[in-house]
Amino acid sequence: MTGHPPPSSAMIAYVPGEVILGTDYVVTRRLGSGGQGEVYAVRNKVLKARFVIKLLNPELVGHDAERMFQKEAQLMTQLRHRNMSA
Repeated sequence: MTGHPPPSSAMIAYVPGEVILGTDYVVTRRLGSGGQGEVYAVRNKVLKARFVIKLLNPELVGHDAERMFQKEAQLMTQLRHRNMSA
């Protein structure tokens, strides 16, 4: 998922068990954070499947970082490895 979090001057910190606003994704744990945003392990309530979601820092929306974030998401869909889920 590459949707944008609600506009804000700071990232929203999700906790395990919390539903990401406007989605069917339940946070299972926070994996990390960096200059672009926060990364979470999540479970989709409808599909009953696990995913990793990276949420872009709202301060970067509309900047070159947003375009880089989208490119990264596109590249990640092409990765294949036995230790990665499809």
